[in-house]
Amino acid sequence: MRSLRHLLELGAELSERKVHLQVLKQGIDTGMPQGRLVFHGAIDEFQRELIVEGTHEGFEAARARGRAGGRPRAMSADQVRLARQLASQRTADGRREYTITQVANMLGVSRPTLCTGRLRKPRRARHIRSARPARSEHAQCGHLTWW
Repeated sequence: MRSLRHLLELGAELSERKVHLQVLKQGIDTGMPQGRLVFHGAIDEFQRELIVEGTHEGFEAARARGRAGGRPRAMSADQVRLARQLASQRTADGRREYTITQVANMLGVSRPTLCTGRLRKPRRARHIRSARPARSEHAQCGHLTWW
C-alpha cells in the first residue's frame, strides 16, 4: 500500500461503518481519542516518508539523465584563479592594484561572491583553547582556584 489516498479512504470508510481499528502490537485503538491521534500521527509520518522517497527517486532519475542538483557555480575555476591573481597584485608602494569591487566588476560577479572564501586560501586549523579554565589546588587550604 504505497498510496496515502488509499490509506485515508480506508480510515474514512472504517469510521463511517463505526469500525474501530485496534493495533495490538502498538497499542492503537481508533475508538479512543488517543488512538485516533496516534493513527493520524502515523498517517502524517507515512506521508512524510512518501515525500522523502519520491524526492530521492527524483534525484536518482535526474542523476541517471546526467543532471546535477544544486545551484550552478557563479565562477569557473579559471575565474577564481584570475580573481586571486588580480586581488594579490600590489603596486610599488605595497597597496593593492585592484580593489575587490574592481575585480568583481571585471569578472561580472558581485563583491559578496568574491568575499565568500573564493579569494582566500584555506586557513590552517588553529589550536582552540579549551572553554574550561585551568584549575589548581592550594596545598594549604584545598580551595580550587579557576583562571
